[in-house]
Amino acid sequence: MIKMIITDLDQTLLRDDGTVSDYTRKVWQACKEQGILTGIATARLQANGVHIQRDLGADFLICSNGSKVVFKDRLIECETLKEQTVRDLTKALHKLPSQKEILVEGESQIYINTHRFAPPHPLAEAVYTDFSMGLRRKACQIFAGIESEKDAEEIREKFPGCRCIHYRDSARYAFLPELVSKERAIVRVLKQFGILPSQMAAFGDDGGDKEMLALSGLGVAVGNALPEVKEAADAVTGTNEEDGVARFIWKEILKNDGKATF
Repeated sequence: MIKMIITDLDQTLLRDDGTVSDYTRKVWQACKEQGILTGIATARLQANGVHIQRDLGADFLICSNGSKVVFKDRLIECETLKEQTVRDLTKALHKLPSQKEILVEGESQIYINTHRFAPPHPLAEAVYTDFSMGLRRKACQIFAGIESEKDAEEIREKFPGCRCIHYRDSARYAFLPELVSKERAIVRVLKQFGILPSQMAAFGDDGGDKEMLALSGLGVAVGNALPEVKEAADAVTGTNEEDGVARFIWKEILKNDGKATF
């Protein structure tokens, strides 16, 4: 019996335009009515993840690649890189010839070296800095746009104590505490609520979701997931544009005939 459902957001639950469909909202509400705990596990920052958590009415949000856990609008966990590591890493990123953007997520503040976010975007209140001297702050994660794979590899080699994630089909990289992951954060949430991994269903699309799917009793890849994610999953559903997550939940977890009554 599934007691908890957790899903990735981008290219999994969300449509390509970043929105949640009405159908998905209603299926999510049906889960809550049946007493199923619902959550989100995303690489997104807390600032641009909490509004989707509220929109869905999800019980908890694991964000920042597992660095933060938010339960009912309250930050209950926050793992950070040391201040010296953040200073040295941001300074090194600033010097890269192929660096296009640096964004640092602290415990409560975001720092960035571009001006591309404007109200009402959730990141519009980010503090501008050029990172030329590095940033003397603790940080949950550091995002960097690096157009050269060689440059990115050099940074990885210089900071072996950091975990580095490269996002599919992009020049975006995330650097975070070595042992931080969605999976580890999920394990802590499961323990908190007394739920076994076998009682959890998880949905994802990217390489960073494979551990989460493997941990769960029911790991489901969306139709647009990477081939290796599909191979690691117990089942494959429709694409994010087809509301694959919601349709799978409605039919296979809530045990309906596949035709929603709403």
